[in-house]
Amino acid sequence: MSLLGLWRELEAATKDAVPSQADHRDALIAGLHPKQQAFVLDTARRKCALAGRRAGKTWAVAVWLLLDTRPGELSVFIARTTGHARRILWQTLRRINDRYQLGYRFREDISTAVSPDGYRIWLTGAKDFSEVEKLRGDRYWKVGIDEAGSIPSALLKYLIDDILDPALMDLDGELVLIGSPGIVPAGIFFERSTGEGKAAMWPTHTWTCVDNPHVRGARYLKRKLRENNWTEDNPTYQREYLGCWYKDIEALVYPYLSAVNKAGEVPRLDYIAVAIDFGATQAKPTTAFTVGGIQRGRRETWILRSFKVAGMIPSSIAGLAEQLLREHGAKMLVVDEGALGRGYAQEMRISYNLPVVAAEKSKKRAFQELFGGNLRSGIVKVVESECQDLLDEWEVGQWLEDRSEEDPSYEWHCADTAIYLERYLRAHYDHRNDLPELSEADKQRAEMAAAKDKARAEMQRQNRGKSKELHRKYAGR
Repeated sequence: MSLLGLWRELEAATKDAVPSQADHRDALIAGLHPKQQAFVLDTARRKCALAGRRAGKTWAVAVWLLLDTRPGELSVFIARTTGHARRILWQTLRRINDRYQLGYRFREDISTAVSPDGYRIWLTGAKDFSEVEKLRGDRYWKVGIDEAGSIPSALLKYLIDDILDPALMDLDGELVLIGSPGIVPAGIFFERSTGEGKAAMWPTHTWTCVDNPHVRGARYLKRKLRENNWTEDNPTYQREYLGCWYKDIEALVYPYLSAVNKAGEVPRLDYIAVAIDFGATQAKPTTAFTVGGIQRGRRETWILRSFKVAGMIPSSIAGLAEQLLREHGAKMLVVDEGALGRGYAQEMRISYNLPVVAAEKSKKRAFQELFGGNLRSGIVKVVESECQDLLDEWEVGQWLEDRSEEDPSYEWHCADTAIYLERYLRAHYDHRNDLPELSEADKQRAEMAAAKDKARAEMQRQNRGKSKELHRKYAGR
């Protein structure tokens, strides 16, 4: 047989081995309930899916990734971590593959499902700025971002605008934001799924467990309301089971409300300090600076500026700290001396002669509650236009489920500097140090008044002594 004949025979055998998409498409779609079908068949290149618990969101996303594929191309499913992505989708992809005999191979070592024609579905995480950089370079056919409401808004925006949109350009690929609503109705996922805020709305599909024929959704929801003594307007019920955006500020570590905490006109502050939380990564902004102060005779703490910078070395940190001291008339640098911070702080003291004090970090959990109370009561005021990095962290930063501590999967750099600053200002500021210097005439009057007070006190002491002596003298008669 000629070489051409062998090639044609191999090509025919390969073609026969590859399952036809048309053979499976109708079956995959038929296995979805109507609202899942509407989501999967929506041809919009950008769209959202909001679904409550047990609604069948994971199955719908898996079918979307497996439907209308392209040979040799790559699609991605992104969750907060690779572990989350695997727990959410890996077994579902396997079940669909087995049920419909799609012929996928599952590469456990690289968390990738590979079809017979070379189409791949990669499961990965996006927990921080440094991790999303690994998504650069490739081109993608489909990208699904799950748990979108739990990803910090700044990170999600960077992931979409800087990393994924350019990677989807070659194939005019699809991007989907998926998940239950976040705790706070704000950020990119909220804006894209509602049309509120700065971003335009994407086509958004919603459904609940009541729409899922494979579970008894209505009965389940009634039981959840009864077991937890909830009403239907309970934030958790609305968010987790009905897939509705609903503000649940009590689940946040720092319950910021613009109507309560937004600073109006900032008064003249009597004492200002700068708090610093050190970081060293090149791609991810981790070195945080927060500037704030207080006014004599008032309870408010005013946060004037808060931001993060990437890739800073000790000399650049010292230079920026000195600039902030000068610009704001600040008296002290309050720094986190944990880990590498101790060396950075010593360098700032010795080499740059900067006024540095170690941040108080003991009993952090108790002070977070105190700070949260100050936010609720409006004692903390924030200049919002200068503190977006801080507000982004406060917007999504949650407690662990048992409320024992903050959830470490969120960023806390600016948030930590804010409480360092508040603790320092309240503990170390003595308004008597800011009393204006007296004129010579005022000093003389003050000295005369003090002398009179002293003479008066001495006379009262002598009179008390005479009274006691007379009392003893006549009491003995």
